[in-house]
Amino acid sequence: MSWTTHQLATSDDTNGSDFHAVIDTDVFTCLSCRPHDFPRVPSRSDTVNPSPNAATLPNFYTPRWVTSSLPFLGFAPSSNPFKFYFLKCLDYDFHTLPIEQISENRYALKQSLQTDWDSLERNMRAFLRGCMKVNRLNIPEDFWLWPYPNFYMYHAVWRTEVDARRAAMRSRQAFIPLIACISFYLRLLYHLESKWVDIVAASSCYDHARVVGDKLDRGL
Repeated sequence: MSWTTHQLATSDDTNGSDFHAVIDTDVFTCLSCRPHDFPRVPSRSDTVNPSPNAATLPNFYTPRWVTSSLPFLGFAPSSNPFKFYFLKCLDYDFHTLPIEQISENRYALKQSLQTDWDSLERNMRAFLRGCMKVNRLNIPEDFWLWPYPNFYMYHAVWRTEVDARRAAMRSRQAFIPLIACISFYLRLLYHLESKWVDIVAASSCYDHARVVGDKLDRGL
């Protein structure tokens, strides 16, 4: 058997219904047909454990392990999720964010966009609370939620345009862990089948949670 780290392990016993993979010093039996292009499996020391205080989020496109405290990061979108109309108000990059000068040395994100972000965040947080409330499956003891977008003060007034732009961008990026966390809890609720929308909406303090649930259920 080949023991090269991160590579597909092969042996004479491997058959068409399963195969073996080596990760560090551990051997895993994969109960499926052996793929033609087995992906690179990272070392267990290569984890996604970002800091909420970091200026940017880590690269989610390269496979890495997630920590037990942030298991939902494994559900982070693999492509830009802001192209859907439900999240279209977030479809900006650092340079296109509409920052307005209110007066001398006073800059802020465009007021109408602040309102859109605030409404979206409130509804998504209400929906997430509903999902967490009805969940009956175990989650890790060290589980913690990523700071919500308003933690990064997209609604504040800043002395420079750059400061306002940085705050808005970090707030916009914080919607990604929120999306991932909702996706994580939706996965835990799959056993409820089509009933989960009504159950989550009934447990939420916002009527709009049903709208969010319906949109997510349709993949929007």
